[in-house]
Amino acid sequence: MTAPTTRAEAKAAGILTRAKQVPWYLVRRWVYGVLIAAGALATFYGIIPVEAVPLWIALGLALLNTKPPATPDEG
Repeated sequence: MTAPTTRAEAKAAGILTRAKQVPWYLVRRWVYGVLIAAGALATFYGIIPVEAVPLWIALGLALLNTKPPATPDEG
């Protein structure tokens, strides 16, 4: 038996499995952490002033439609 060379052949042979998808809320949480770290680095290197970091973080939260980790979920 030869190995399938195309995706359609692998699907027809039944050896193509569906990849697990990462839940979107985990991706948003990860990006939020990256935004926090990027804000700290940008402040350290003088790219943006300290006063502007919360504004950029708020913009990132709005774009990702998420809440800060300390915010409790409303039931």
